[in-house]
Amino acid sequence: MLVHFLRHGQSISNAAPGGMALPGAEGDHLTERGREQARAAAEELTGVGAKRILCSPLQRARETAEVLQERLELPIEEMEEIGELRESDRYGELSLEHQRHRRWSVWMAEHGDDPDYSYRGGESFNQISRRVQRAQERLLGLGEESVLAVSHGIFLRFFLMRVLFGDDFRAGKVQRLWQLGSLNCGLSVFEHRRREVEANYEIDPWTCLSWMERPWLSRRA
Repeated sequence: MLVHFLRHGQSISNAAPGGMALPGAEGDHLTERGREQARAAAEELTGVGAKRILCSPLQRARETAEVLQERLELPIEEMEEIGELRESDRYGELSLEHQRHRRWSVWMAEHGDDPDYSYRGGESFNQISRRVQRAQERLLGLGEESVLAVSHGIFLRFFLMRVLFGDDFRAGKVQRLWQLGSLNCGLSVFEHRRREVEANYEIDPWTCLSWMERPWLSRRA
């Protein structure tokens, strides 16, 4: 099984100075550039063989999925499990300076010895880790060889780290997540196959085949 994860196109929040998160109703929409990114991605994704488009419940993901739908003519199915990490309550109403001191990566790293810690309703490390696991289980339950899903940067970082390290990825290491680049409409492909044993160690069935690629850009060069 191949899972083609596409990060959503550029949102209004992404385009804000300093990448400032805006309140949802204001910032959770695509810019025109984000729509152009989604249209370019759609051309590349015509051959993946997916039968449906899964998307996060957030608006920027839904709008990206709708652009893909115009080209691919596939039904869209909302999948709550692949939504973005939940920041603390009213985080988007803070100034950029205060956001830098109150963002999830800061308060979770400060409580790295407590994976269940939550600041003002933000999603704990264990909560998003369990959500990744549920997403994997639901994807496998679809019984399809190829899946196309529109998701988010931080969620996909967690997905990758769980694939690479499993339970060895712990809350005290969350700052490492930001050493992974995350591109608007970046394509990350994961494969699931039968568990194998090689060179006296067991290979996990999940494998990352690509991370945040945008091959349609190089083809235009």
